[in-house]
Amino acid sequence: MSRQPPCQPWLLSHLLHERVVAMGMALERSSVNAYNSHLNSYLTFCCIHDHPITPTIDTLSFFIVYMSAHIHPDSVAVYLTGVCNRLEADFPEVRQHHANPVIKHTLAGCLRCTHQQPSWKPPLNLIHVHGFLHSPTPPSTHDDLLFAVLLVLGFHALMCLGELIWPDSIQLQSYRKVILRCSLKLDVDSFSFGLPTHKTLKVGHGSDVLVHCFSPNVEPHL
Repeated sequence: MSRQPPCQPWLLSHLLHERVVAMGMALERSSVNAYNSHLNSYLTFCCIHDHPITPTIDTLSFFIVYMSAHIHPDSVAVYLTGVCNRLEADFPEVRQHHANPVIKHTLAGCLRCTHQQPSWKPPLNLIHVHGFLHSPTPPSTHDDLLFAVLLVLGFHALMCLGELIWPDSIQLQSYRKVILRCSLKLDVDSFSFGLPTHKTLKVGHGSDVLVHCFSPNVEPHL
């Protein structure tokens, strides 16, 4: 057997505290906020239909068909994930019910019954960015210049808007996601900065973002 480094034992209270901290870090605040909203929809459904909140196969399948009549079934699948996440601590069997064929077939049937044409916004391209920066009234105020920075940075670095702004909701505010000014490095035709963390990051360290100027009409330094 290999020699183990000497480690001091922890008290039970310390173990419980560290486990709570680790479990609290498992989901991003934005995900927790969305999952709580999904749970609220489920609880409202149970209340108005006089169903117990215990997530049985019948209750979950009824919730699917009811919500599919009000929102797109693709969104209902996301709602169901949030409901399971919020309820599994008190009802561990909810994960098994979620994987039950009745639930899967009900959701698949609701998807087939929905005859909605797919819709999406046109993609942003260099012409749009160039048109904004070189419009007859170019950005001059502080807010306009800030929006121009977010536009160019988000376009070239493929970053989400939530990674570039400070959210209004206090529940979503996190200093762990703030891009530090001291991490900014400017070059002749590029700039870089450190992104501390983001929603899909599973490890503790962040990422280095490097933005090059790919178009002479859209300068990365504005």
